[in-house]
Amino acid sequence: GLRYVYRLLDLDVLRRPVADVLAAARLAGFDGLNVTHPAKQAVVPHLDELSPEAAALGAVNTVVFSRGRAVGHNTDATGFARSLSRGLPDVRIDGVLVTHEHADHVGAARILDEKLHRRQGRRVPFWMTAGTRRGLDDRCRPTRLERAEPGRAFRVGRFTIEPFAVPHDTREPVSYLLD
Repeated sequence: GLRYVYRLLDLDVLRRPVADVLAAARLAGFDGLNVTHPAKQAVVPHLDELSPEAAALGAVNTVVFSRGRAVGHNTDATGFARSLSRGLPDVRIDGVLVTHEHADHVGAARILDEKLHRRQGRRVPFWMTAGTRRGLDDRCRPTRLERAEPGRAFRVGRFTIEPFAVPHDTREPVSYLLD
């Protein structure tokens, strides 16, 4: 088996900037870090290198320390696409519902859009609120955007979808009821 230790480094508890936590992990001999919101974009300027996926998204969810360098990776889109192809290989995807603008929700939208286009031969609509859409930068923007508004139902394939507002620390976050 593998010998490893997994430790939580919570920025709120540590009350240290991302750069300090990254430097301390490197100094302590960590092999890598998992990165989540709100640090996925904040850590990028403090890394020595980015994988092509992380560079394309401008966000990192994994840091690997190797040969004195900190390399940022992002596995969100590839992991999601791989899960789809393994778990639902023959299912046609008619739409993607985005709940809010955190990097781990919208950061991989462009890559996922491309993977779904190659898989299905067509562009799949990404449904999100105007607030979430404003949170996208051009690197993350899927080709086909549709507007979701709380209280205004729409159809995706055989489903009726009704967005509803939820409390969160982003602009216009929603969840969805599917019928």
